[in-house]
Amino acid sequence: MHRSPVLSVSLTALTLAIFASSLLTSSLLTSSLLTSSLQAFLQLDPSRSTELWRIFTCHFTHWDIQHLFWDVIMFGSLAAALEPLGRHRLAACLAGSAIMISCATLVLRPEISSYRGLSGIDAALFTMLLGTWIRDAAHAQRWDRISALATLGAGFVAKIAYELETGRAVFADSSTFASMPLAHIVGAAVGAAFAMLPRRVTTPHGATKRHATRICD
Repeated sequence: MHRSPVLSVSLTALTLAIFASSLLTSSLLTSSLLTSSLQAFLQLDPSRSTELWRIFTCHFTHWDIQHLFWDVIMFGSLAAALEPLGRHRLAACLAGSAIMISCATLVLRPEISSYRGLSGIDAALFTMLLGTWIRDAAHAQRWDRISALATLGAGFVAKIAYELETGRAVFADSSTFASMPLAHIVGAAVGAAFAMLPRRVTTPHGATKRHATRICD
C-alpha cells in the first residue's frame, strides 16, 4: 500500500516555519537570530534541563540559513524515502533518536551552552534507510548492490571521522557554531538498530505478519 509522506512533509514544514518565525522575530526586535526568543525557547539548554520539551524541539532549530538548508534537504529526502516503508516505524525512529541524542549531549557534553539541528536525526534516518536497503539486497542476493551500499556506508563513516578529527561540519559552514559528531554517532546507532528490527509485511489479502527482511506494503 502506498503511503504519502505526510509526516515527512509536516515536520519539514514545521522546521522551516520555526526558522522563518525566528527571522521575523529577530527583524522586529532588531536582535540576532542566535538569540531570538523562539529559538532560545526551543533549543537544548543544559541550564534548563527540567524543560523537557527541549529534548524534542531543539532538533528543529538552526543557527543560520546554511545550517538549515543542509539539514532540511537531508531530512526531507531521507524521511520521504522511509515513510512509505512504514510511518509508525519512521515516527519511532525520529522519537528515539531525538531522545537519545539530546540525553547523550546533556550527559556527555555538559559544557555546551546550547544545541540545535537535525543532523543527528538525519544520521539516524540515513543508517536506517541504508540498513533497510542492505537487508533487502541480501534477501534478493544482490551482491553488487550490497557492495555499492557498503561503499556509501564507508563514506558516511569517513564523514564522521573527519568531523571528529577537525571539529568542523562537512557540508554546512560551521564558523558560527561547533559541529557535534557525538549527535551523529548516537543518531547513526539508533537508526542502525531500527534497521535491524523485524518489519511488518502486508499480504495480498490485507493481512499483516512480521518479517525480518522484506517489505511488501
